[in-house]
Amino acid sequence: MEALRVLIIAPGEHPSISELEPTMQAFKNAINIGADDEGELRAMKLSQEIYALYNVDGYFCDLKGNRKVKDRIICGNFCILGVADNNLPRSLKDEEINKYQRKYWTCEKFEEHELLSSAFAAYSNEFEENEII
Repeated sequence: MEALRVLIIAPGEHPSISELEPTMQAFKNAINIGADDEGELRAMKLSQEIYALYNVDGYFCDLKGNRKVKDRIICGNFCILGVADNNLPRSLKDEEINKYQRKYWTCEKFEEHELLSSAFAAYSNEFEENEII
């Protein structure tokens, strides 16, 4: 299988283009860097064909606050990838990379109470997320 071109957004860093094998283990490895525990991966729909893949348990796995995405603070790394019509992951197109690099270029800092509130809200039905692992 051909590697996927994705964006990895790490806490305190600008988004970077990365190539990942299209396997769950490759996504887990990229997202759970620095985690005390593995946690559960979730996909959050950003647009019709773009998803953010992240560790929903990031706060509880002692990962740093990263960016606010759709009213949710993601802790730890997250990955932005394309999804094809057949619901399989695909590489990001150049214009998608440019759009999401600009959108998440600025690093954010959060207070502890903001992180905790967002972590508990993640378990409610407020967000359009899909459990994938």
